[in-house]
Amino acid sequence: RLDSSCIGQYPPPPGDSEILGVEVSGTVASLSPLADEKSGLKEGDRVMALIGGGGYAEYCVAPYQCIMPVPNEIDFEQAAGIPEVYITAYQALVWNGYLQDGDSILIHA
Repeated sequence: RLDSSCIGQYPPPPGDSEILGVEVSGTVASLSPLADEKSGLKEGDRVMALIGGGGYAEYCVAPYQCIMPVPNEIDFEQAAGIPEVYITAYQALVWNGYLQDGDSILIHA
């Protein structure tokens, strides 16, 4: 996606930032009133999210429904790879591929 985005062949969804980056991690800087009421998040929480664009910016905005807590055991660099890479792989293998305990898979890179 990065290569296509850089040359303008993979534009962000309408209304999302033109700045590259869709996976983010960091700390909550502020919350909207709705997010404050519904999410259980608070300023300073360690979080990760998948957004439509703008992840390379110093600050970004994410819908509170797309934000997940970052476990203390992992750093922000690892956390930033979870929302799209890990969850996409999980969905493909478990939900779509019906991978179960005891199954084996071969992954080529």
